[in-house]
Amino acid sequence: MECRPLLRGSVVPRCHQRFLDITLEPYRQRFAAEFGKHIPGVFTDEPSILPAGGLPWTDDLPQQFQNRWGYSLLERLPSLMRPVGDWRRVRHNYLQVLLDLYIERWAKPYFEYCERNGLEFTGHYLEHEWPTLIHTPDYMALQAWEHRPGIDILMNQYLEDPHAQFGNVRIVKEIGSVANQLGRRRTLSETYAGSGHEIRFEEMNARATGNSSWDSTHSTNACPT
Repeated sequence: MECRPLLRGSVVPRCHQRFLDITLEPYRQRFAAEFGKHIPGVFTDEPSILPAGGLPWTDDLPQQFQNRWGYSLLERLPSLMRPVGDWRRVRHNYLQVLLDLYIERWAKPYFEYCERNGLEFTGHYLEHEWPTLIHTPDYMALQAWEHRPGIDILMNQYLEDPHAQFGNVRIVKEIGSVANQLGRRRTLSETYAGSGHEIRFEEMNARATGNSSWDSTHSTNACPT
């Protein structure tokens, strides 16, 4: 079994601060007066906790697990990969710790930075792999920390399987539910990506009356291309 450090850093301590320092802070230093005006917000695209191989891991994960669940993860590592011991409980608790750290060390600080600086935080996490929770343990829990909850609906082939894009009612209903529960007026769907450079106007028009209409019917009210 491999447990690799997270290359994307979403649950690594203080990684979010470094990320904000080299991305949004230079804009704030130059254009703070335009935040909330000509620069209404920021968009995030598919952050995930999945490393380049193995399972998500950070140096302090064993201690975080011990603190939150009261038993040793290191003594039960085989349960993460094989159905041995109380593996259902261990996997649930492992994923819950990852989710908590993802929120505490990424989603919430990012949201709070935008809140302090008059920016609207929107975009979407990697949501299409459900029920593969190792990418995004709980999509709705993360979307709660966006001013405009968002999703990604690509292409225009209608399917209804768990990994579908256009036709995935579940993911659209989820952001609608988050918005309703938290009083968010707007939601967002990144729509039409993956169409290819050869797309024709007639096809774009068909998608405008099909794909985005389907999005809005089920919960979204903004569909940028």
